[in-house]
Amino acid sequence: MKYLLVTLVLFSEFITPASSQNWTQISSGTSHNLYSNWWDANNPDFGVLVGFYWLGFDRIPVVGITNDGGSNWDYPPPIGNGSYYGGQVSYFTSGSTGYVAGQGLQKTFDGGSSWTSKIDAANGSFYDMVHITPSKGYLVGTDFIEGLLFTTTNGWNTWAVHTISTIVTEIRCIQRPSSTAMYAGANDYGSGNNTIFKSTDDGNTWSELNFTEDVYTLAFTSSTNGYAGTTTGIWRTTDGGSNWSLIKNTSAAVNNIELKNNEGFAVCNDGRIYKSTDNGVTWADMGQPAGNKILNDVFIVSATLAYAVGNNGTLLKYSTVLPVEIAEFKADLRENKAFLNWQTLSEKNNSGFTIQKSIDTENWKDIGFIKGAGISSEKLNYQYNDEFLFSGPNYYRLVQNDFDGHQQISTIKSVNFESKINKLDFYPNPVHDFSVVKQLNDESKIKLFDVAGRELTSFLVRSGNICDFTSLPNGIYFLHLDNNKTCTIIKN
Repeated sequence: MKYLLVTLVLFSEFITPASSQNWTQISSGTSHNLYSNWWDANNPDFGVLVGFYWLGFDRIPVVGITNDGGSNWDYPPPIGNGSYYGGQVSYFTSGSTGYVAGQGLQKTFDGGSSWTSKIDAANGSFYDMVHITPSKGYLVGTDFIEGLLFTTTNGWNTWAVHTISTIVTEIRCIQRPSSTAMYAGANDYGSGNNTIFKSTDDGNTWSELNFTEDVYTLAFTSSTNGYAGTTTGIWRTTDGGSNWSLIKNTSAAVNNIELKNNEGFAVCNDGRIYKSTDNGVTWADMGQPAGNKILNDVFIVSATLAYAVGNNGTLLKYSTVLPVEIAEFKADLRENKAFLNWQTLSEKNNSGFTIQKSIDTENWKDIGFIKGAGISSEKLNYQYNDEFLFSGPNYYRLVQNDFDGHQQISTIKSVNFESKINKLDFYPNPVHDFSVVKQLNDESKIKLFDVAGRELTSFLVRSGNICDFTSLPNGIYFLHLDNNKTCTIIKN
């Protein structure tokens, strides 16, 4: 048996509950409209603000850089040739390398001090971008004739162009929750055309979804579960866009939705902010921290920090203190088991921790619960061991539960279990009804366990036997041989 040890140490893991909301307005150093902001999660002192203003018929870009958490801002001279580049979105891969898009795409290698043109789109505009790897990325926008997707696979140096729609031209947003699901949303100014499009081949071809609301933002938490911000509120799909339902009726258009580790914010055209603590399922009204000034974008930096930007140089900062402060969270692989360890520096109203497990970071199962201390100002250590491991990556996260029902979800940790088992296999796997036993030389007793470790049944098999899994609910199961070897099957 071969073991691979993976240890992840994370600080301030948890997302804050709704009871600790706190937005304050701070200076952005400009009075011009701001449309996008980006902050470095590894160095929260570094941030970027992007916007533009009109000078006659020209859009003049505005790009602000801070290195002290927003206390001071530097606005370098306009990027590009001024009239061509009105920045609307930003994305930085690090504190030094980043991109700004609007009427063109600009790249910086020095934290925004200087810029290089990558795409000149004087006759069009970009509205959103997705950065997958240092080599791969996506841009959406319009040339006012078609709705377009630009894709790159060579470090954002050259781009291929794909048509999303020839009817709806203003593609406002893009989401790529998986390699087989990509979504684009459009503003069609109430024309009644479909405004959400889906691709299952990485953007090469697109199909219309049955949705006619004007869309300003999309946020997907998986390939099938997602949210759309529209003129009427927040809509949700749970089936990959086939059906949508209005889950939050807002007083003005929703310009941006950001979801991260179970927490979410939505910002609106009337300056109102909504917050979710359950990954977008429900939303609470946080009021208008900057009055009725239009808010265009929100960015979650960490569990305790977020920013929102809007018109007239509006910059809002969200900061809070976590009710449960985590100093260390580790996941180790030893002796065919995953050892999860975490330490709290303080606790308030802490009922306990639910341990969840996944093999794809999208579908999670509860596998255990550890009782919390309630209230504590001392260092406390917690541990949970998982002996039912999948072959390959095993992902874990903690759900911290308050006594009042609020929850905080940690970021994801993983261990990689490389199994050398060669005496038990099934085909097909995943299985729908029947599966054939392979590579089992001798008749052996097998025990069947669910993902929570409960033994469901046991039986004798040998290679060539056909096993009937028809009665099993869909899910993940473990088969244990009497010699302690294991195999994982997926029922679908």
